[in-house]
Amino acid sequence: HSNVSELEGENGRRMERIKMLEEEAEAHIKVLAKAEAVKLELRRSREHSEHMEFLASQYSEQCGTLQASLNELKARVLEEERSKGQTQSATRTKAQAEHAVTQPAKGKAHADVPRGGNFSVRVR
Repeated sequence: HSNVSELEGENGRRMERIKMLEEEAEAHIKVLAKAEAVKLELRRSREHSEHMEFLASQYSEQCGTLQASLNELKARVLEEERSKGQTQSATRTKAQAEHAVTQPAKGKAHADVPRGGNFSVRVR
């Protein structure tokens, strides 16, 4: 009888120990699951960070290319404006010279104006 009660007591202690070990195992599993989740999040964050760095370098390259294009266009526009200004100046000088040649001399201004004939004035 005493052996049976000893076995039952020992069996009870073993069951408690098993229950305690199972609880510890569950706690360890939860900790491991959290650790895996953190690892996964770190990996995602690292990949995201690398991708953002890649995008930033692409953006920087594009900005450099666009800035160079803009500078080139500005230089072209300035050159065209200079060229247009020189052309307009030359045209203006030519027009002034032609105008001076076609103007009647002072004092003869009215001599070339036709009188009578083809002109009619209507008065109301």
